[in-house]
Amino acid sequence: MARDAELLDEIARRPNDDHLLRVYADHLEEQGDPRGELIALQLADADPQRVAELIAAHGRAWVGPLLPWVRLQGCQFARGCLSEVALADLRINFDNIIGNSIWATVRTIHLGKVRNLGSQFRPVMRRISALIAHPVMRSLQYVTESGEPLMIEREPDGGCAFVPRFG
Repeated sequence: MARDAELLDEIARRPNDDHLLRVYADHLEEQGDPRGELIALQLADADPQRVAELIAAHGRAWVGPLLPWVRLQGCQFARGCLSEVALADLRINFDNIIGNSIWATVRTIHLGKVRNLGSQFRPVMRRISALIAHPVMRSLQYVTESGEPLMIEREPDGGCAFVPRFG
């Protein structure tokens, strides 16, 4: 268990390190954890049918603490890690998942229809900004709203800031 936490912390710091992911995959496979197989298969770009089976069987668990706030069918995995997330109801406060290390590998966040939030627009935008500007979001490249891309500005410390294009 301590080794799991240690490896996950290191992956959160270096989410693009394939060697580290291979070490983690080996560690998981030794324990009989199917996520090790997923990581190995996706790193090798092998057996898409088996990858789909693994995600169908275990994706819910692998989304982990984000599950109440995301649409499971909008989640994608790459290199065995969560890479794409579709947030569910943005009116539900998600402050307690901001900064969670599971976000470290997420490259894309789909927001849904922010413009339809009425009086909730400003508080939701503040939470979204806090989420994507958090340093753990170092892999984030794309944010969409209603399928349209929004701007993200990278900061020198590796974080990012949200620049909405609403007009």
